[in-house]
Amino acid sequence: DKQLLEQAEADLNSELQSLEQSLTELEGLKEQLNAQVKQKQELMKKVELQHDEAVHEVHELEDEAEFLAEQAKAIELEQQR
Repeated sequence: DKQLLEQAEADLNSELQSLEQSLTELEGLKEQLNAQVKQKQELMKKVELQHDEAVHEVHELEDEAEFLAEQAKAIELEQQR
């Protein structure tokens, strides 16, 4: 009986060590994933900023094109006089 109890205790200790090692590995993976999430969030912020800047530049170019078209039309009307 004592030998069975000692074997059971040894088995439980071995299982406990295995579970603790698995937990440590999972905590390490969690830290890695959290770091990756943070990197992705920072990248997303940069991409959103670049998108906003590109949209702003497109609007500026559209306004400039409209202004130049109006100037060209005014010059054409002036030349027809």
